[in-house]
Amino acid sequence: MNPGNINKEDFLPLLEQKFSKELSREIIQFPIIEFPAKLKLGRENDKVKFFPIVIKGSIRVVKFDASNNEILLYNITKLESCILSITAAMRDSLMPGIAFTNEPSAIFAVSGEKADEWMEKYDCWRNFVVDLYDQRLGELITQHDIVSKQKDEISIQKKEITDSITYAQRIQNALLPPHEYIDSILPEYFILYKPKDIVSGDYYWLSRSDNKTIVAVADCTGHGVPGALMSMLGISALNQIIKSNNDFHASDILNELREQIKISLRQSSQNSETKDGMDIALMILDFSNNVLEYAGAYNPVYIIRKGELIEKQPDKMPIAIHPLMNDFTNHQLEISKGDSIYLFSDGFADQFGGPKSKKFMYKQFKELLIKISEKPMNEQKRKLENTFEQWKGQNIQTDDITVLGLKI
Repeated sequence: MNPGNINKEDFLPLLEQKFSKELSREIIQFPIIEFPAKLKLGRENDKVKFFPIVIKGSIRVVKFDASNNEILLYNITKLESCILSITAAMRDSLMPGIAFTNEPSAIFAVSGEKADEWMEKYDCWRNFVVDLYDQRLGELITQHDIVSKQKDEISIQKKEITDSITYAQRIQNALLPPHEYIDSILPEYFILYKPKDIVSGDYYWLSRSDNKTIVAVADCTGHGVPGALMSMLGISALNQIIKSNNDFHASDILNELREQIKISLRQSSQNSETKDGMDIALMILDFSNNVLEYAGAYNPVYIIRKGELIEKQPDKMPIAIHPLMNDFTNHQLEISKGDSIYLFSDGFADQFGGPKSKKFMYKQFKELLIKISEKPMNEQKRKLENTFEQWKGQNIQTDDITVLGLKI
């Protein structure tokens, strides 16, 4: 259809199916505009300069939600018009939606001022506008019913998924060491454990072997369900390592843990698709000889002694396939009565909040631990929880959080 070669009067029989002869003749005085398929027509909240009367193809009118998802309001087909643009023209207001062509289309582009004028002049136009209102209202009601039904279905699905994840939480919590067991092998301690979601990619693990206590805090790749699956894999591997060997150092445990994770995830080379793994701080406490062994994959250990913080640095490689695959370093140091020792994931330090919505950061985390280190462990936990909530404010929790503290 080439507007330059069109005899507009050829469209009179078509228009007269909907309008009077007088109104049809007025309509053909306006230009015909052709559009290709999938073309955006104008912008949302534009001033209406003309409204369409479709003579070929079809056009959809939509809005976008906060996530930029398209919400269909209605389609305009042959001998129909856009009730939103007509109403906006009559009220001299902005177009509250936006239009796209579904296919190659053509319209008479009627000047916006005619919308109001024709309401006074032609009964057929008034009936046309009322019919459009009724039709669009019916379509919107239908859309509302569809959305309501989908919402109900989504709510049911969400509940089923949430119930399933909540059950997974019970399984995960059952794999964590029970507090009665921890009470039996540790002196004064606390564990701050705050999953970002229902289940966590963080875990803490403890065991007793030959009068030595092994304590670990790990942070798996991801959080939620993927992180939780990794955490269960890590717990299972650590249990197997301790069960099969009674003579080990902290670094030996991490070396073996890495091997088991690589095998379980089939990480055969650095080019493996699966790069998942975990960061971990693990220590072996020999209370009878006042000796601590530590090895770490990205996660350090803090010891606070008489107000001074001692930090043992981890190896910069994870429990996973990695370009650097050396043996983990074994650190050994003496511990003294009154020392406070902390293992943790990066969730606390990485939490966004405060007046400028910045990360809490390790510097501030260290200062906080030094400040509270002389207090009883249950009070230290309470101080950490309160500080975290005040810092987080209205922000969402960024990551899983685990902080384990104990006093010698």
